[in-house]
Amino acid sequence: MGKSREALAALAASKLQHLRDLPFDQLMRTEGHSEDVRFGWWRGGITVSIDRVNSDTVRVVAHGVLQLPILPTYTVHVDGFRRHRDGSIEGLTEHDYYEFD
Repeated sequence: MGKSREALAALAASKLQHLRDLPFDQLMRTEGHSEDVRFGWWRGGITVSIDRVNSDTVRVVAHGVLQLPILPTYTVHVDGFRRHRDGSIEGLTEHDYYEFD
C-alpha cells in the first residue's frame, strides 16, 4: 500500500502545483475536475475542487481515494491550499480536512 499511497500523494501534489501557479483571477475562473486512477491493484479517483470562500479567497482541494477491490481497504489523501486576492497562500484549515475526509 505504501507505493500506491505515495503515488496518489504525488499525483495530488502535481495537480495542486499547477493550480498554485495561477493568478487569483484565473484560479477563480477555473473549474474543478475528477479522474479515475489505478496504481497496481488499487483503484479509485482523484477530485480537484475549487471553491470560492468569499470575494477575496478561493479554496483548492485535491481529494483522492483508493480501494483494494477484493478487500474493504481504503486509503485517502487530502491536500490543498487557500489563495487570497492579494496573492498570499495559506494551508487548509482543520475544518477543510474534516470536510473532505
